[in-house]
Amino acid sequence: TMAARLRLDPSVPFNLGQASGMGIITFRPYPDGNIHAVPPRAIEVHRNGPTDPLFFIAREGKTLDPTILNKFNDRVNSAPLSNPLADTTVIVVWDPQTLRLYVDGVLSGTVARLTLDYPTSMYRLLVAVQPSLIHSADHQFYQGAMKHFVLYDRPLSGTEVTELYRALSAASTLRGDLDGTGTVDLADLRSLIHMLVGLVPVDLAKADLDADGQLTLADLRALILILVTP
Repeated sequence: TMAARLRLDPSVPFNLGQASGMGIITFRPYPDGNIHAVPPRAIEVHRNGPTDPLFFIAREGKTLDPTILNKFNDRVNSAPLSNPLADTTVIVVWDPQTLRLYVDGVLSGTVARLTLDYPTSMYRLLVAVQPSLIHSADHQFYQGAMKHFVLYDRPLSGTEVTELYRALSAASTLRGDLDGTGTVDLADLRSLIHMLVGLVPVDLAKADLDADGQLTLADLRALILILVTP
């Protein structure tokens, strides 16, 4: 299980390197050898074009044929990020059967695994950089801020993922700051309305302002009171 709480830099969609992707956290066997013939596990930022929404990606892959490149069979994408520049918590859980990807505590994607694990005696962990081994001399460094990073040696259950998300987000969340910008403003009001009408997933950890365990108009009233109170 890997987890990170981070904020992307505004320039990220236009600076993701040759592969249009950036490995935020990559956990792979050492030495790498042919990096396309080992099972990388990673949290990545990805785009499909210069202005497309960002995705978080977890992927694993294995090919026994070193002439076959980019053989990544096991891959799960999140939905497009509603606010890529907000503080976001991403959690990746893999077990022998499935990959699960959570964004801000909500299961955003799951896939049945096709490839096997190939354990090795040594691993290395890369954080916030993709080394030149991947693209010649093209070192790619993560742009933005990373507030927390957690690595577990076992898969977490759904309940444990929820608890971890709340723990990582609680210390950095201002009450009413739904979009994670560090201030409470009309953008947060818009985010709450979008949650209420079902346009975006509900984030109870941030939006349940009256702490009753559900999202209602009472939370909207609470946010308006925060906005108008000096």
